Amino acid sequence: MKKGFLVLLLVAITLTGVFANGSSESASDTIKIAYVGPMTGDQAEYGITMSNAVQIAIDDINAAGGALGKQFEMVVFDDKNDATEATTAAEKACSTSGVVGVIGHFASGVAMAAAEVYEENQMPYIAISAAHPDLCAGEYIFRNNALYDTEASSMLQVVDYLGAKKFGILVPNSDAGVSVTTEIDKALAQFGDSYEPQLVTTQVYNAGVTDLNAQVQAMIAAGCEVAYTNADYATAVPFIKQYKAYDPDIKIIVTAACFTPTFVEAAGDDAEGILLATSFYYGSANEDVQTFVSKYVDAYGSNPSNFCGQSYDAAMSFYHAIQECGSTDCADIKDALHKISFTGLTGAMAYNEQGECLKQQTLVGIQNGEWVEFPGVLLNATDYLNKLTEN
Repeated sequence: MKKGFLVLLLVAITLTGVFANGSSESASDTIKIAYVGPMTGDQAEYGITMSNAVQIAIDDINAAGGALGKQFEMVVFDDKNDATEATTAAEKACSTSGVVGVIGHFASGVAMAAAEVYEENQMPYIAISAAHPDLCAGEYIFRNNALYDTEASSMLQVVDYLGAKKFGILVPNSDAGVSVTTEIDKALAQFGDSYEPQLVTTQVYNAGVTDLNAQVQAMIAAGCEVAYTNADYATAVPFIKQYKAYDPDIKIIVTAACFTPTFVEAAGDDAEGILLATSFYYGSANEDVQTFVSKYVDAYGSNPSNFCGQSYDAAMSFYHAIQECGSTDCADIKDALHKISFTGLTGAMAYNEQGECLKQQTLVGIQNGEWVEFPGVLLNATDYLNKLTEN
């Protein structure tokens, strides 16, 4: 009896080891993709909408037959947009049976904390909104959204497009704010004397602060014709309202984090004329985009954000990588992500040696309460520099 018990115990331990390893090909009847993001808390709208998009992608993959004879499944973990919570959630994702890849996290600081866990556990991870330039430092870390340098170039191009001579920026008192400012300074140096608008003031705000009157007054005193902020909509909305109360004609550029129905509703009439750069526009004439938008609206009752488009493409990246390598081993998937190439909702999908999927952005703005596109305004930084020097 004791010998039989020991045999059964050894078998149980062996099976436990197999099923605890997310990269094991026999670990699950389904191929699991984890979504980790803010499902509760102040940034829950971002987390919920991005996970919605991942689910639509998985539904599309399964409708097409899945991969390797298996269906896909999404498992969701809440990081509350908090770095400590994110590391815990990342550890749970890595230890969940059948998980072969992770998508998600919203803020750069949160994503960077979680990325350390994914790298340590050799779990492929694709970020879909974190823009910090140092994120993709690990072998298993990938990104499917624009970096701060792309956003800086786009913002400067919009300032020029508006014909402004003086502009100011509002950034958070954080590593993200420093990164944004650094990239804007680099872009200004790159464009050189050919770029006429002048950055006349850089204003900083602390997280959670909604009284931005002091920053507004400093921008007005500096003679700003255009103001840019990379704040999410919870901060951008009061900034816009307070600025327009003093200067109704101010042109304001915001980040793609404001490309949500909630932003338009919260800003109300003050949203009119707001501009931003995005790699996904739900009003695009692209047939695949419209198919996705139709599914999203039918399922969730609102138009998808740019983060939704990036989330969908991230899920499809895992699908193409698994098809490419014919395996659900995490190391194989990681290698295959560098080899795939397909056209996604956000354009060309190909990850370079650093794990970056570089983005081309388009300009959108609010007219009569609706987002509209201004095609052809934004170029990549090199083409824009050539345009400046040609003139």
